Amino acid sequence: MPSETITGILFPQKVVTSDHEAIVDVLKRIAICCSEYLVEGGYLLKNETEGYQSEYLSYLKKGSVPVDFIAFLAEAKVKDHSLSLESEVSKIQQILNERLSGSVYCWDFGPMPGKQSLLYETHPEVMRICERLRCTATDAGDPGILHIASINPISALVASAWIAHEVTQNSVHEQPFVFTFMVSFPVWTMLLHQHFLA
Repeated sequence: MPSETITGILFPQKVVTSDHEAIVDVLKRIAICCSEYLVEGGYLLKNETEGYQSEYLSYLKKGSVPVDFIAFLAEAKVKDHSLSLESEVSKIQQILNERLSGSVYCWDFGPMPGKQSLLYETHPEVMRICERLRCTATDAGDPGILHIASINPISALVASAWIAHEVTQNSVHEQPFVFTFMVSFPVWTMLLHQHFLA
């Protein structure tokens, strides 16, 4: 199975719409990776991680629309802190991005450039990956250049590697050049609404 090089997180070799268990496993691995970095950064205590991961996994197994671990954790932590949800997300993002040594670009200027419709029509597996990992993808006006955006830099890295793999294995084209972005909570919410109206 292929994996994302920085995190080592494996993703399924093929995207199967009905394989909920495989998607849950990827999301679980992302949550574990996030938790480890958040412990290193002092945001979580080691003894807290199992509880949050267990709650998150229970939520995912219910089969409802996936939620990103950062959004899930921030919503839980808002109860403990006097920060807004947006500020809590921002605090988590900062710690994760520091741990990733700037491997992910930050974008907070509104919609990503490029269009998703043609990309999703040409590569429906890209839309399925994005829906499940709560990311968005645009072709940046050139099918050889992709922009992948998420609230979670780890999800964005995994989605970028997984999408590049899918696009390459299912076409005669060379592997696309992928820019991986982390976006603020409001931009992420707007992008998800624009890309996945249902």
